[in-house]
Amino acid sequence: MLLLVAFMLFSRFGGSLSYAKSIHWENSAVCKDEFLNEAILDDIQALYRAYMTHVRLRDGTGLNLQADHIGEYAAHLAGRELQSHDLNDFLRKQAQGPKIDKPKHIFIIIGESYAGWPLLPRYRDLNIANGVKNLLAKDNAAYIPSFVPNGTGTIEAMNGMITGLAEVSLSPNYQPEAYKQPYSTGIAPQMKKLGYKTYLWYGGFSSWQRMKEFSLAQGFDGFYASNDMQDQSGNAWGSDDKNFFKGITTILQDDQLSFHIILTTSNHPPYTVNIDQEGFNAGSVLGGLPDQLKTDKEVINKLGHFWYADKSMSDFVQTMYSQYPESIFVLTGDHADRFNIEPNPSLAERYTIPCIIYGKGIYPQLFSPSAAGGQLNIMPTIIEMIAPKGFEYYSLVESMTKANQLGINRDYWVTSDNIGKSYFNKIEGLPWSKTLDSQPDQDKIREDIDAVKAVSWWMIKHGNNMK
Repeated sequence: MLLLVAFMLFSRFGGSLSYAKSIHWENSAVCKDEFLNEAILDDIQALYRAYMTHVRLRDGTGLNLQADHIGEYAAHLAGRELQSHDLNDFLRKQAQGPKIDKPKHIFIIIGESYAGWPLLPRYRDLNIANGVKNLLAKDNAAYIPSFVPNGTGTIEAMNGMITGLAEVSLSPNYQPEAYKQPYSTGIAPQMKKLGYKTYLWYGGFSSWQRMKEFSLAQGFDGFYASNDMQDQSGNAWGSDDKNFFKGITTILQDDQLSFHIILTTSNHPPYTVNIDQEGFNAGSVLGGLPDQLKTDKEVINKLGHFWYADKSMSDFVQTMYSQYPESIFVLTGDHADRFNIEPNPSLAERYTIPCIIYGKGIYPQLFSPSAAGGQLNIMPTIIEMIAPKGFEYYSLVESMTKANQLGINRDYWVTSDNIGKSYFNKIEGLPWSKTLDSQPDQDKIREDIDAVKAVSWWMIKHGNNMK
C-alpha cells in the first residue's frame, strides 16, 4: 500500500514526490532541445495539454462584438471620427518629444507577486521592501502608486506587456493569428523602430504558456529562460531570483542599444528559497505583524520571500546601473492579490502594484501627482520619454507623462484618488489620496474601459480590419 501511494504521488507530480519539484506541461521545457522537451511529457500530460489548450480557446468568447460597433469604440479612443476601416489609423499617435536623453539600455522588471502594499507607510515596520524603498529615496527615481496590472494572473500581465492589448479572456498566446505577425500595439516592434534590440527574460521554463514561441512571434529578438542558464537552484517554477539575475548579467552585452523585459518567479508558492541562508532576519518583520501572526511560520516565510524578491530586484538594479549608467529601469509587479497580512484588505492593498522608474535623467516630478495607469501605459510612457518629436507609434492608451489619469485592467480601475470595480458601484479612496471624498466620473470610466476592451478583443479575433 505504501509503494502504491508513493507511485501515485510520483505519477501525479510528473516524476517527483512533491509539488516543488513537479513537472507540468506548462513548465516542462528544461532542456535546450525541443524534441527532448516534448519527450519529457508522458502521454497523459500531453493529452491534458491538448485538452486545456482547446478549452482556453473555446472559452475565450470575450465580448462578441459586431463590426458596426467597433468603429464607435475606435473613434472613442482616437477622440475623433475617422473615415477608415483600419484600426491602426485610430490608434496611431505621435510622440511629443523626448523628456530625457535616450538611454542605452531599458529594463522593465516584473516581479512575481510584487504588490504595492508593502511600500505603504503603515507597513514600514515589516521591512520587506527596503531595497526598492532605497531606490525610491534617490533623486533619479519617480513613483506612480496608482497603478494596476493587466489582470489577476502572470500570463495576463505578460500578454498585455507583449501585445499592448487588454485582457479580454482570449489568450492571445494561444491564438494562431498571434504567430503570423506582431500586433501593431506590441512593445517589441515599436522599440525596434527606435533602434533597440529586444529581449525577454523569464526566470521559469520556456515552455510555460508558450512564452518563448509567443514572444519571438511578437517581435522579440531573443528569449532566455532558466533552462538557458547554468543554474540548479529553484523549484518547479524556475530559478531563484538572485541566480536568475546573475545569469542575465553574464549574458548581457553592452555593444548595442537594448530593451529588456524581465519576469521573476521566486515570490510564488511553494516558497522554497532558503531565505535564512540569503540573510533574512525573521525578527525584522515582527514589529509590523499583529500579535496573532508573530508566531505563524508560514506567514513569516511568505514575508521572507517578498523580502528576497525585493532584495534581488534592487540589487540587480544597482549592479546594472553601476555598470551601465546610461540606463533606465521600470520596476513593477505582475499582479497582487496573492498574500496580505490584513484579514480584510482594502481594494488598493489587495490589487494595486507599484510603478517605479529609475535611472539616468529620471526625476520625481517627471509625472503629474494626478497620474495613474496600468501595465498597458508602460509602453507609451517609455516612448514619450525617449522618442524624437513626431515619432509614430500605436497604443490603446496614453502615456503617463501626459498626465494620464486612469489605469484599467480586466476587473478594476484606478485613478489618483480612487479604485473601483469596473462594472459594479464599489469605489474606495486610495490611502495616498490627497483629495478626500473625490467622486470620479464613473460613466466616463466605463466608456474608456469598454473602448479599450472592445478594440483589444477585435484585434485579437479579427486583426486591424474593421470590415
